[in-house]
Parts: sequence; structure tokens; C-alpha cells
Amino acid sequence: MESSAQDKAVQSKKRRDMSWREHLVMLLSFGAAAEHCLMVEYLYAAYSLRPDEPDPEKREMIEGWRAQILAVAREEMGHLLTVQNVLCLLGAPMALGREDSLWAHKYYPYDFSLTPFSLKTVAYFVYAEMEAKDVDEFDADQRPLLRKVLESVKEAGARGENAHHVGALYAEIVDVISDPERIPDSDFDELTFERQFSWDEWGRNYRPAPYELDAAGNRVLPDTTNAKTKTEGKTKTDAKTRKHGAAHLEIPRVASRTDAVRALVQLAAQGEVPHIERAVAPTLWSKSKRRGEPSHFDRFFAIYKEFSEELEKDENWSPAAGVCTDPTTRKEFAQETRGAPRPLTPIKAIAARRLAQIFNQRYRLLLNYLAHAFRIGRTARLDRPNLRAMLMHRAFGEMYNLKTLAGMLVRLPRLDDCDSPAVKDPWAGPPFELPYSTELPDADGDVWRMHKDVLETSRATCRDLISAAHAEAPELWEKSKQVKAQLDGVGAEVYLRTLMELDEQALQWIDAILGSQRNGGGGQ
Repeated sequence: MESSAQDKAVQSKKRRDMSWREHLVMLLSFGAAAEHCLMVEYLYAAYSLRPDEPDPEKREMIEGWRAQILAVAREEMGHLLTVQNVLCLLGAPMALGREDSLWAHKYYPYDFSLTPFSLKTVAYFVYAEMEAKDVDEFDADQRPLLRKVLESVKEAGARGENAHHVGALYAEIVDVISDPERIPDSDFDELTFERQFSWDEWGRNYRPAPYELDAAGNRVLPDTTNAKTKTEGKTKTDAKTRKHGAAHLEIPRVASRTDAVRALVQLAAQGEVPHIERAVAPTLWSKSKRRGEPSHFDRFFAIYKEFSEELEKDENWSPAAGVCTDPTTRKEFAQETRGAPRPLTPIKAIAARRLAQIFNQRYRLLLNYLAHAFRIGRTARLDRPNLRAMLMHRAFGEMYNLKTLAGMLVRLPRLDDCDSPAVKDPWAGPPFELPYSTELPDADGDVWRMHKDVLETSRATCRDLISAAHAEAPELWEKSKQVKAQLDGVGAEVYLRTLMELDEQALQWIDAILGSQRNGGGGQ
């Protein structure tokens, strides 16, 4: 305890010694990490939803929930990239990790945990995205459920005690960056504009669907109370549109303080804290409301309400089919979280464990590609084909790989004896385990070699898993038969062989780039 108190005292002194710019960069890094954590937690909850619900109405409802959560996760990706742009404007490095430091505890919404979809899980999502105000200040029809949300979070032990609204962080960021006395104009480098992430590069795959306009040019909004549009004479229900929500990615580039404040305010309004936009930029707030886009709070609160109603009919019904909490491929089945051990759930069955390792490798590759594309943007022109565009193309490919692998993992047993009634939550899940570091090597050639290492490691893991399904030694036949049956059950072997072929092409591409660099071509 004494050592911990000393550590806190040292960190408090360091914080007092920070310049306002350093403090702002720290806050933005915490914001990036919080967005990363939320994005991963939302993805895990969406992946855990069962696709085989026998009741057609409930199955459609589950698919609607999945679509809404995935839409929020995609928007969180846009938030993550937007924060990187503001960091770039300040001349600070990217922040792609999920840092867990004492300083960050005040700002993170709650202790990070990968939990399957449940009412308590959704309660956490609602809490993270809601405004930091008294429940009595919300609409009257929202108050009873919001009180249940607060009760659920408070009952969750240490995780609930550490819970915060994300709005506290963005309120402080906007307050600091808006003040020229603390952050002078000289701290903003407008020349970084061209090397920042943009919607043109990352958002095109998430373009919202066309929507109907009235005679005045305003959007016709759905009336979710009677599931019909508000335009007279329309009989087509909006239920499917409402359920299968579209993501509205916003990834603005920034060249000034005004741009940065506007980007952060828009980010906050879309997800966590619309009151910031009302207070700081009422004009932006009115435009946002005219678009009729639901906030993250709106989406999660609607899910929480609908799920609560279903549980009142049948308290034993679960839309998530036994997916475990906090899966891991590590040998140490605990992880330090805010000074306390957090138990992890081991994945031990051969098929699920190897696929989970491949998932982690592709997750690392995605983060590496993102960081490398950002770095290349410092020198490569964006108006012509270059390696940055190719890296971004491969990053999108890794997103699809992660989605495919996650879909397999949630249908695979995590233990060899998962048929035993004593095994709780028998199915595996995507572990999203970070590498030891998200930093890139200094030399560009070493970055390409790092990509090669991860690709070769992934190919080796694929080969090991396929070999385990086709073992020739008699003493391994029984185990091999089990592994093959599991892989066949989720269509994994065909996918793995295709992935290995694509990785071989990627390795040849990287070798050509390294050869070009050795010959003085630069590889851009």
C-alpha cells in the first residue's frame, strides 16, 4: 500500500509539471484508448449474439440488435481515427493502444472486459454513452429504465465503482483545446492536414443509405412509435430500416483550432455527449438534429428497452449462446486491471485456440497497417496511387478477416470437454489480445519486415491447425478427427487455405517493396 501511495504521489507531481500541451496530448491519448476499448467491447457483444434463434420474430430482433451495435462500433472507428487527426495536428504520435494506467482511470468509462451480450452488458454501454446528468433531467419515459441501468452498473463491484461517462473526458478536451491561453495557435501545425485520415479514404464503405426528403428538403424521419414513416399516405413500415441501422462515419481532417474543436464536438454529439455540442456549438447541434441520426446512447437505450421487455415475458431467454467472457490464449489466466487481477477464460481446445491465435495475429496486423499508413502519409502525396492506399486496402481486408474469424470462434468449443454440464459458457470468442507494443520500428524497411514476420507467423499457425486436423500418426487419429470435425463445422479449413494463399501474395508484395527500397526506388 505504501508503494502504491508513493507511485500515485510521483505521478501527481509529474502531472503538475506538465505543460498544457502535454496535458492535452495525454487526454487525447486517453480518448483514443477509450474509443478503442469501446469499439472492441461493442464488437464482442455483437459477435456473441446467436444466429440460430428458432423464433422468427426474435431472430429478426437479434439481427436488428447486431446491426445497431456494429453500426456504433464502426462509428467508434471513425472517432478513433478523428482523435488521431487531432493528435497529428499537435505534432503528437498516434495512440492505438488500450492503455491501462492510473492517470487514465479517471477518464475510461469502466474496466475493460469482453463480455457477451446480456442486459448488464448493454447497461454498461448505455451508461458509458449517456449524458452526465441526474436521471430526473432525462425524458420522463426514460427515467425508470435509466434508474435500472444505474443500479445494474453500481452492483457490478469494482468495475461499476470505476465507471464514468465518456463525456467527462471530451468535455475536458474541448475545454483545454478551445483556450488560446493554454494552447497557443503555434501548437497547431496546419501542414499536417494532408497526412491525416479522411472520410474519402476510410468512410466510403460506410456511406449511409439514401433517405426520403419532404418538399422543403428536410429528411423524413421514422416514427418508431407506430413503425410507420411520418409522411402522410405512406404505409410501408420502417421497422426493418430501424433495426438494420446504418453507420454514419465522420472522419474530419483538421488544420486549425476551430477545425479541431468542431471535429471533437461532432464526435461527441454523435456518440457520447450531445450536451457539449449544444453548449459549445448550438448551430452544429441543430444541424445534427435535422439529420435525424440516432446517437450511440439512443441506439443502446432502445436495445436495452426492447431486451427488458422480452425478459419480462421470459426471464430465462438469452440471445447470446454461451459465449465466454474475456477469452485468452495465454497461459496466465489473469490480467492486472487498475491494480487488481482480472480473471480470463482460457481457450484450450486445439481448433479454437489456434483460430484465436490467428485472430490475434490479424488484429496486430490491422493495427500495424493503420499506423504504417499514417506514417507514410507524411511523405506520400494523397492525389496519386501509393503504398498508403495499398496499406489501407489491406487494413480493410484484415477487418473482414477479424469478422470471419470471430464468427467461427463463437461457434467452437473452448475446451475439449465442453459437453460436460459443469462447463459454464462453453463457446470460445475473439480474444482481441494486443501485442506487447503497438509502436513501429524507426526504419521503414524494418516496418515492412515486421509485417512479414506477422504474416509468416499467421501462415505457420494456419499450417499447424490444418496439420492437426490431418495427423497421420495413429496415436493422434482420435484427436485429429475431433479437430477436423470442428473445423468442418464452421467452414474453417477452406478459409484458412485461402488466407494462406493471400498471405503468400502479400509476402511477395512486401519483398518487391523491400527490393525497390534497396535499389533506391523508395517504394512509395
